[in-house]
Amino acid sequence: MSQHSFNPLWFVRKDLDGFFGLMIDNLIQLILIVSLCRELIHLPDSYIFGRILPGRRFRFWWAMSSTPGRLGNLPGRRAGKT
Repeated sequence: MSQHSFNPLWFVRKDLDGFFGLMIDNLIQLILIVSLCRELIHLPDSYIFGRILPGRRFRFWWAMSSTPGRLGNLPGRRAGKT
């Protein structure tokens, strides 16, 4: 058996698609969080923008950096797929 070294490319076309897909997904989630908390639960704006949204931001960065790899441990992402 011959051993091949794995040298991934720094940037491929699917990276750009993944970036915009992730950006749109997070934007929709933030809009839903704010609108549902305001209209359905009637939370004050200071609580939404002072507690909930900063926590959501840290959750996103934790997901991106929790495992080594291109996009980290994002939901719906299978190991080994590019």
